[in-house]
Amino acid sequence: MRAGLLLALLLVLPAARAELFPTPRRAAEIEALVSAETRASAHGAALTGSFVQKKFLAELPQPLRSSGDFVYARGRGVIWRVRQPLSAEYVLAGNSLIAREGGSEQRLGADAQPGLAAVSRLFAALFALDLESLERDFLLYGERSGSRWSIGLKPRHAALAGALTEARLDGSRQLERVVITDGRGDRTEIELEQLQALDALPPEALARFP
Repeated sequence: MRAGLLLALLLVLPAARAELFPTPRRAAEIEALVSAETRASAHGAALTGSFVQKKFLAELPQPLRSSGDFVYARGRGVIWRVRQPLSAEYVLAGNSLIAREGGSEQRLGADAQPGLAAVSRLFAALFALDLESLERDFLLYGERSGSRWSIGLKPRHAALAGALTEARLDGSRQLERVVITDGRGDRTEIELEQLQALDALPPEALARFP
């Protein structure tokens, strides 16, 4: 159950192409590939948007599909709200995970779930485009073609490698797609839409954080 909650947060992207992972690059090199619009929106106080997620499991003929919205709050974490097909909310804040579903709430800490701290840093760093932070946990790869850019991640440490083996971020003016392959070979693809940078965190979102 706890592993399932953790993997439910690894919500996104198609299988990474092999050519994205030839030689690791430094964070500064990767940042230069990303559009100025993406960098600007990542530096705001908050970022909101909607998502469509597909999770491809080896034992199922069709992917599991869900959709919803999210709020990233700088310095606080990420709220990931699933609206369809069921209602659930996951809050990553620091080294803790809060899962709210059906009127119940479950809290996990880094001591109960190995790798949780690294996963929490991953999600916060993705939306903040904090490549220096990502570089502590991942080898970074990247490429750019015209206005489109891609970033690849491979975990440096065994604790995180059990949860994911590689990830890919794709975008143009904004981050549009994330693909994560987990330690069992299952793949999660997430399409991000309607991204909006905010100067301040909405009060209703602030109340959802611990």
